[in-house]
Amino acid sequence: MHANTELAAQGWAKVYEIYPALEDVHRLSIIDGELFLSSSCACHDGEECSFISKLDTAGNILKTYELYKKGRRIQLGYLSQILQVDNQLMMTGDDSWDNDTLNLQTQYLYKFDKNLDTVERIHIPVEPKGWVQYGNNLLSFEKENLIVTMTLKRSPDPKVIKDRINITVVNGNNELMWSYDYNNPTIYLLKAVGSIVKNSDTSFVVSMRVGWANIQYFSMNTKGKLLWEYTEKKDVEGLVMEGGHLQQMASTEGTDIVRAWYYDGQFKSTGDLEVEVSRLSNKGELKWQCKLPATYYLDSIQKAGKGVWQLIKTKNGDYVGVGEAIYFHYNPNWSTKFYYNTGYAFRVGSDGSLKWERYFYDKPKQKYGWQYFFSVAEGDDGSLYFAGNIADSIPNVPGSTLNGNIWLVKTGPDGCLTPGCDSLVSVSTKKVLNRHPDILRVYPNPGSSELNISWGDVPSLPQRIELRSLNGSMVYKEKLSGIDDRTTIHAAHLPPGMYLVTLHGQDWQSLPQKWVKIE
Repeated sequence: MHANTELAAQGWAKVYEIYPALEDVHRLSIIDGELFLSSSCACHDGEECSFISKLDTAGNILKTYELYKKGRRIQLGYLSQILQVDNQLMMTGDDSWDNDTLNLQTQYLYKFDKNLDTVERIHIPVEPKGWVQYGNNLLSFEKENLIVTMTLKRSPDPKVIKDRINITVVNGNNELMWSYDYNNPTIYLLKAVGSIVKNSDTSFVVSMRVGWANIQYFSMNTKGKLLWEYTEKKDVEGLVMEGGHLQQMASTEGTDIVRAWYYDGQFKSTGDLEVEVSRLSNKGELKWQCKLPATYYLDSIQKAGKGVWQLIKTKNGDYVGVGEAIYFHYNPNWSTKFYYNTGYAFRVGSDGSLKWERYFYDKPKQKYGWQYFFSVAEGDDGSLYFAGNIADSIPNVPGSTLNGNIWLVKTGPDGCLTPGCDSLVSVSTKKVLNRHPDILRVYPNPGSSELNISWGDVPSLPQRIELRSLNGSMVYKEKLSGIDDRTTIHAAHLPPGMYLVTLHGQDWQSLPQKWVKIE
């Protein structure tokens, strides 16, 4: 039995096409009641772009800032939090905009004003000369006015294969305070970066995957002193040939570690990894462990493994994680008919008890087989926002192949769009188009008595026009015949102010366009 999420009383699901290409979601943050989402794609004839978008809590895109320079690569850190520092937004990442000789990406801090009108890039110098650093994540220590970044450091010499984890600290004047290359004390090579989280007002913990399944931790203070290190040795056969799983931690206090990792399901294979969340000391003492149950049949489709891409601590002390779960649907002879991903989320109590576990899928998109969550953020009221990717349902050009779009789902603290949902949650999403040229034009702007609206290339016949106030209240709605490509709204009765205009089709809507009403 599935939850009915068509009438989403406490939540919603939306799909966004920031740019008509294969898009990747990075991280989601909620700052002063607004959502900020980072993403990337190959744009402008296949060159690399990064984006940061601002949305309201109803899922309306208010603004998108594009970072692009012709012939030069850029990547906002795909694990980088979006922080508020001195009334600015801050991320880390890397680009090659100023490297005119080698065109190699190296680390920067990116500072945006909250209106997303400007960006300031602060270069992080790298030693030895010629090496590069890829900005992964960052923390802000407000009392000391310091930014701590975690980076992956790499030699340009292909013969030097040993990557390093680097910690770099910058003060409020953008001055480099110190930089530290961590020397992994184990015999295991660095397999993948992990997490960086605060454990006090002056210290932090870093994790990384070493060897096939082990986790290396170390803690430092903001003065650059190594406080402790610990190697958690794990025997997980399903990880032996799987390099894509990144280790995720949540913030904690003291010397304890709260992290998500994996255990083997009954088949002990890459496709049968199950999730466990544990709290342990920095000496390996297990305080509690929550092994999320292995579920092999949901809706007559066999589940074949999970991945966790972010773990956060909520305001009440619980832990929420998001990722993906893979399903196989078999023919009667047990050959594979098709497989697809679902968005995966769970909540674990502060004592290690499992609160709930959810699998999200957009039913009309089942056959396209690709949907997952990569980030989670908690609202002031305890609502949860899951951000990830989903297979496109509408080709950008008729007859073209489908790409991937940004997927954003809002639920209550219980992980449900409507209260009382089941483990398997069917959602219905609407595609929000952004960078399609000339899709919607409003004029005159500002205007007074009449608002003219015209549209260009749309995926299917428009069905209605909506006009809303900035707080989301509907002030006007008009059904369209689908024949014309323009309409006029008589707006003399509306009070002066700013309004949002959207054009809607059967399974898509335009990016809201702002219109200012004057006397």
